[in-house]
Amino acid sequence: MLPQYFQTLQLQGLDLSDKHTPSPVAHDNSSVNQKFNPAFALGVSSAAEVLRNLQCSFQDLKTLMTITERPALDVGCSYSTFACEAYLRGLPVFATDLRCNQNRSSFLKQVENRLDGLKLRGELPESQISIPEAVHAFDQQLSECRAEKIIHAGGTRAQDQQYSVVISHNASPLYSSPEIFFEKELPELLRVAKHSVRLFPFESYDKNLTNTIQLSYAHTNTVARKHGFSFATTPASENSKSVCAVFTRLHGR
Repeated sequence: MLPQYFQTLQLQGLDLSDKHTPSPVAHDNSSVNQKFNPAFALGVSSAAEVLRNLQCSFQDLKTLMTITERPALDVGCSYSTFACEAYLRGLPVFATDLRCNQNRSSFLKQVENRLDGLKLRGELPESQISIPEAVHAFDQQLSECRAEKIIHAGGTRAQDQQYSVVISHNASPLYSSPEIFFEKELPELLRVAKHSVRLFPFESYDKNLTNTIQLSYAHTNTVARKHGFSFATTPASENSKSVCAVFTRLHGR
């Protein structure tokens, strides 16, 4: 069953459309633009961009959550509005980020400002859940941990197959060494996923954070099979040179 809080969120009858298709915008990281510039809310922080790169939709997530009776997990969420946009559609998405407790109130304010920007552009669905309520739900389930050991907000380690779908966008494996990713992070992400894991981009920065390293597909497939998953890649979009990695649990595993 879903956690008690999310049993109050309706999984039926809400707007699950992925109607927004953001256009490329220039990013300005100043605090003024983060608060008042609606365009800043578009890009990798919005659900539209996340879902496009992960090659799935809110309807896909709803279907899997309903079948498995489990929430989704966003690993390394940063200031993404993805989890909150899911809440506005009645979909439970837990999240983790290493920086969330450095200044929790500021972290949450960044997310809320981005949601306000999306609302000004008409990019959010009609919902009975308000933006502050969505941010509060996000805060209640947001935990500080590394991808190599998934920890709940309450401090306990996630159980096997606790989440329907596990996603990571612009986090793992991007900011991990290939060794850490294959030995610790990927096995942990697969362990907590009931149905599947989606990662974008499927590459890793070098130690100088200037160039990316292509990960071995053969080794990835070996690790995936060891843990009972199939492995495939798909282009994130027509204009993207990066790919999305999709791991799907094999039947009976």
